[in-house]
Amino acid sequence: MDISASFGSNDDPNLIQNLIQGATALASENYEIAIECFDRAIQINNEHADAWNFRATALKELGRYQEAIASYDRALQFNPDNEDIERNQHESRIFLEAGDDFVSLFDYGLDLNRSGQYLLALSMFDQVLKIRPETFEAWCNRGYTLDMLGRYEEALIALDQSLKINPEFGACWEILGGVLLKMGRYGEAITSFDHFLQTDPNDYTVWFRRGFAFDEMEYHQSAIENYDQAILLKPDYRPAWYNRANSLKNLGR
Repeated sequence: MDISASFGSNDDPNLIQNLIQGATALASENYEIAIECFDRAIQINNEHADAWNFRATALKELGRYQEAIASYDRALQFNPDNEDIERNQHESRIFLEAGDDFVSLFDYGLDLNRSGQYLLALSMFDQVLKIRPETFEAWCNRGYTLDMLGRYEEALIALDQSLKINPEFGACWEILGGVLLKMGRYGEAITSFDHFLQTDPNDYTVWFRRGFAFDEMEYHQSAIENYDQAILLKPDYRPAWYNRANSLKNLGR
């Protein structure tokens, strides 16, 4: 957390000290201590938007959603156009309403992913995992969401956790393969796609991506065999025909 933008050189030194201490406690997940620090900062300047915002975040992490919503209201009073504060307040309202209904939170996360609201979706899956940490579907969807956000290393951690809980979860192997492909880890991507194809051998897109991985490793004959399988399953799949032609060209055929 970068706290430096929250104060200026002319601010009260005690305000700055409390903001820094509060941010440090918040980053260390010492939420009660963080709240105490931000409360002291607010006593010095009760119109400080970031102090109210960080206080609300600590309250949200403690599950004190009603208090968090009120603090976000105060933050928005002094910084009304901050989209992050608005999103965090919206999350708090959702969590307050849902309570321990992790199924509703999970379903809402799926809906948010479908509409491209990945940051909010990520918060839903995180909340599910606070309630039910062994929910492998939530770990998998967390990984997918992080993938969509371009946060590939974090995505791998979430997907690996899902597969530790349920190694037979085919959809997760497919997502993992896609992330590894984007990271240029082609051999591992092929292995992940192999696991997926054991559960669904008729997914032409996975055969295509498996072929692409072989192409990137310059195993062009193996790539052609995978493109052929994709074409067998979907004869009008033009990307497979195109890549197949390039692989033949690379082989001098």
